[in-house]
Amino acid sequence: MKILFLLFIVNFVSESVFGQLKIVTGSSLEDYSDEEINLPCDASLNRNDINLMWITWIQNAEKVYEYDGSSAKRIVEIPGYDVDLKQVQQGDIALTIARNTLTPGVFRFKCEVTEGSAEGRGETTLTVRAPPDLHVNAARNVNVTKLPYDLTCNISNLRWNKVETMTLTWKENGKDLCFFDGSKRNSQSERCHCDKANPSYCLLRLNEKKSNGDYICIVTEGKTEGNATMKVKFEGIFEDPHVPLCVIISVVCLAAYAVAAGTTVFYYKRCYAEATKPSM
Repeated sequence: MKILFLLFIVNFVSESVFGQLKIVTGSSLEDYSDEEINLPCDASLNRNDINLMWITWIQNAEKVYEYDGSSAKRIVEIPGYDVDLKQVQQGDIALTIARNTLTPGVFRFKCEVTEGSAEGRGETTLTVRAPPDLHVNAARNVNVTKLPYDLTCNISNLRWNKVETMTLTWKENGKDLCFFDGSKRNSQSERCHCDKANPSYCLLRLNEKKSNGDYICIVTEGKTEGNATMKVKFEGIFEDPHVPLCVIISVVCLAAYAVAAGTTVFYYKRCYAEATKPSM
């Protein structure tokens, strides 16, 4: 009887001191390598005290994050991997992986959490894929008959839909015409840009006649890229819409100059004739 009582006490203490924490993770996840990746790990804590906790994240067989709550120190610190310690006491032990930290492939992660003498772990299989190419669309053939004229291209599969993550390059027969970087302030030029309110819409404004041929719109979003080519032909337009007026003004000025010069010569000859006329 005494032995059974002691066994009961040992079992009770074992369950209380060495009990398991319930850990919930995503069993299988997918994401792109240029995205910020969040691996969930929810722990049902007993005391919700970060000072009693030890947190470890393992990628394949390597520790990528480890934190000792008793000393408030990060034991393993690898760039690109982080846990929000403000959320830990609520049981949120999610691992955040910065963009472009992982290359395409399959990775196995373990989330291990200790709170006092209680512990638990969960596993996640993460498949990382290369970013998809951008689908850039534009008219195949464009006839420019007046200036200014906007060449446009549209992107149908932007993921972040923010101009700050984009660049735009326009080429004329292989030669760079303009470059737009949405991450830079005051880069929204009228001549060449992707629209801030509608980033999928990008343009090149033509203010003068250029060469006929291939015009290419090249767009990037993060590390993804796409392009579209259009055949552009200039028809029946002047290089500068103000040229006709300039020509008219020039002709008028030349005519006025000719009249003034002729009048001057006429009076000069008359005065000379009067001066040399023999006196009577």
